[in-house]
Amino acid sequence: IPMFNSSGTWFRRQSVARKLTTTALITTFVTLIAACTVFAATFYVTLRSRLIVDVTMLADIVGTNSSAALTFKDAGAASETLRATAVNEHILDARLYTRDGALLATYLRPGSPRPAAPDQVGPPGTTGTAQYGRGRLRVVRPISLNHEIIGSIAVEADTYEIWDRLTRFATTVALTLFLAFWLALALSRATARLKGHRAAAPTDV
Repeated sequence: IPMFNSSGTWFRRQSVARKLTTTALITTFVTLIAACTVFAATFYVTLRSRLIVDVTMLADIVGTNSSAALTFKDAGAASETLRATAVNEHILDARLYTRDGALLATYLRPGSPRPAAPDQVGPPGTTGTAQYGRGRLRVVRPISLNHEIIGSIAVEADTYEIWDRLTRFATTVALTLFLAFWLALALSRATARLKGHRAAAPTDV
């Protein structure tokens, strides 16, 4: 409260021109901050949704190509097929599970730590899942052949792309706010001087 009182006292002591300048700057800055916050939140949600779509699409394609390996439980062919997930550099690992939930094959990106995913899971469901956690996105998709579920594929991706784009967005926002601040300062001072000159000018009777 003392801080607000001192701020109020300082504001009342200022000239009309400086009051106008301060009010314009504060209004502009608060408006820009609010708008940028909304844009950042929307951008973040969009990036997360886009990553889910991209990883899900990749999992479905690789899963479809793995149907023969799952049918014959060919671990070698399944491992070779899973390497196709390397087309996306953000994929950390991919696992192929049989109909009864047993692990058939695994792909691990070179240099990545071994995932904590289980070697045995429950029978695949009819719908997939997508879940964020510990800086990763895990997508699980069922694999079907002739309208029958024959297994599932689990793909994990890092979230580096999301944070990289957010960092660039934040840099752009910071630069925009910096330029907007000085532009608003210049315009508000020019407006305040103009109003001050008009107020000081003699009035003809």
